[in-house]
Amino acid sequence: MPPPARVVVTDGLGRQVEVPAKIERVVTNYGIATHFLFVLGVQDKLVGIDVPTKNKPGAFHLKLLSEFLMIYLP
Repeated sequence: MPPPARVVVTDGLGRQVEVPAKIERVVTNYGIATHFLFVLGVQDKLVGIDVPTKNKPGAFHLKLLSEFLMIYLP
C-alpha cells in the first residue's frame, strides 16, 4: 500500500492540522526547535529561522523569519 499523501498532526494546544506526509521545507521561529532539526540532521529542509539561530554554524545562508515574511506578505 502506498504511503499517505497527507497526515494529521496534533499540536501542543490540541489542534489538529493536516500536513503533507513528505515535508520539503521548514521555517522555525523557535531556537530549540531549530536546534532539534540540526540534531536530527534535517537542517537542509530549513528555509527560514529565528534571529538567534542566524549565528549558528551552518545557518548563515538561511533567511531570517522576518525577511521571509516581508518577501511573501503584501
